[in-house]
Amino acid sequence: MPYSWWYYGLVKNVSKDKTFHSCQIPLGLVKMLIKSSPKENGVVQVLFGGSGAELILCKGLVRDFISRELHKPYYDMAIDRLNNDGGDQKEL
Repeated sequence: MPYSWWYYGLVKNVSKDKTFHSCQIPLGLVKMLIKSSPKENGVVQVLFGGSGAELILCKGLVRDFISRELHKPYYDMAIDRLNNDGGDQKEL
């Protein structure tokens, strides 16, 4: 990682990046963390799968992942996004 301190703006209700998920994390931060841990084809553990954005990032960065999501609507959305060519990968 390039720095010991990072700044990423919050994803608020007025952000263009905001989705329906209430606990959305800035994707730039997630991307940096994924790129800094395992090498390509390594495994990333995403504790809360949410709507699948972090899983799509893993897929785009050539990382395998293990994830969980208890909330059925989020789980269904993540599966749908992953099955549709990685979701909105161009935007991530």
